[in-house]
Amino acid sequence: MRASLLWIVPFGLLTWLIPFVVSVPFYGAQGRPVIPIGVFKSLMIVVGSATGAWLLVRLFSQRPTFKRAGFYFGEVGLRYCVIPIMSVATASAAASGRENAAR
Repeated sequence: MRASLLWIVPFGLLTWLIPFVVSVPFYGAQGRPVIPIGVFKSLMIVVGSATGAWLLVRLFSQRPTFKRAGFYFGEVGLRYCVIPIMSVATASAAASGRENAAR
């Protein structure tokens, strides 16, 4: 177990570090983005996804016993789909309630 953690932790750190390093040139000295924020967010999503995918492929190819963990993380990720569903449902209910109160 401990050996597995020592093997996984650097991958986790790189998953954070690579997108962070890529993002630095897109901020000016005042700490504001030098490109439109929408473009920056889209770029960071692509960089983060590509980094994560590349690191996961490397991790699972070097340690095939982690494939079960990959399925587990896929299940956890799928559960996060509930967040936007609940946000939209709550916003719809709030908008509907506001419209009814205005009548």
